[in-house]
Amino acid sequence: MNTSVIDRTTPAATEETFIVRKGDEGYRVCSPLDPSKQFTVTGLPDDPQCDCPDFAHPDRPPEWQCKHILAALKSSGELPVNRVNGTPVPAGSRGADGPPPRTEKKAPNGRNGRGAVMLLKRSVSPDGRIDSLSVEFSVPVNSTTTTAIKEYAATILALQSDIVAGFLKTNGNGRPAKAAENGKPTVPAVAGEPAQLLNVATMTTRRGQSLFLNIRVNQQVLKYFGTEKQLAEAVKAAGYPDLAGIVANGVTLNLPCRAVTKPNGKYTNVERLLPAQAAAPARG
Repeated sequence: MNTSVIDRTTPAATEETFIVRKGDEGYRVCSPLDPSKQFTVTGLPDDPQCDCPDFAHPDRPPEWQCKHILAALKSSGELPVNRVNGTPVPAGSRGADGPPPRTEKKAPNGRNGRGAVMLLKRSVSPDGRIDSLSVEFSVPVNSTTTTAIKEYAATILALQSDIVAGFLKTNGNGRPAKAAENGKPTVPAVAGEPAQLLNVATMTTRRGQSLFLNIRVNQQVLKYFGTEKQLAEAVKAAGYPDLAGIVANGVTLNLPCRAVTKPNGKYTNVERLLPAQAAAPARG
């Protein structure tokens, strides 16, 4: 039997990517890899609670926060706050009853900056059919105002989208062209443009409340309107069939894809979504 050991004396790591959905009971948090396993986070920001096994563990210190709470705090833009002996303290503090905190290391220039850390993960299969990139940022938000957190998050999301768009633009297009039977090189066409599937939201229109997907294409955020079923089909067409069942207002996605757009007067419409990487041609 395998046993997982989790350090419950320090804040949970935030390297994983989560889908966070706000509801009446709190925030529903799940992994894109396993959307059926969801946990509920409540009490933000002053008294966060989670129904996951790690947070309910009897050995958990009062100030420890699980990765689901940290994901909900990041999504809501709230300053992480814990309670130790009834007194609010910043996340990561141990209180009078805990062991002394580690000495904070300073940056090489002698000042403590934001401490942003970027993690790039690239997966390539031996046959070259799979070539994916994951871009993750981790930024401490202690002693930072909610407004500053939101502004910094917007900057990071834009940078993340630029990195992914640049990767998708060259991925596949930069490979040597395959020679055709007539001796002339051919390059397979890739439909659509690199895009980022951001989130699900609603807005008031002449028809009432309309549901839509926010999609970033070429530094523009475009809207794809439709019913909940139609948006679920669009997410499925973008290459994420396992997430089609959780499409609802407030769901954050942040997933790479490709978008087929069409000008419509002074606006640009998204006609359909495609997977980020075109499917490999079938072998005869």
